[in-house]
Amino acid sequence: MKKTLYIISDPNCPYCKDELDRIEQRLQTHNVKMIPVGILHETSMSKAEDIYKASAKLTTNEQKISALRKVYAPNYTSNTTPTQTTIAITNLIRQSGINSVPYKFETAE
Repeated sequence: MKKTLYIISDPNCPYCKDELDRIEQRLQTHNVKMIPVGILHETSMSKAEDIYKASAKLTTNEQKISALRKVYAPNYTSNTTPTQTTIAITNLIRQSGINSVPYKFETAE
């Protein structure tokens, strides 16, 4: 049984982008759950919202990774208004004491 790796990630974080570049490798040994948040930049929350909206419609890892890479690209811009859910997720992450990304932890499932 694979462990699950959770990655809390900001779309404007270059280190998070590096982590995304290794996602296929991680998927060989783990289930991976990315949790996009808006911590680092004023546009991060809008980009996180774009990821949540896109991933709700996607079913395969390949589709989800492609959507993540699109939003994490340096030239990607977003004018999306974040929903209360995306804001709440980011606030919960901040309230938990996590203030730097990528933040990773794993659990056995």
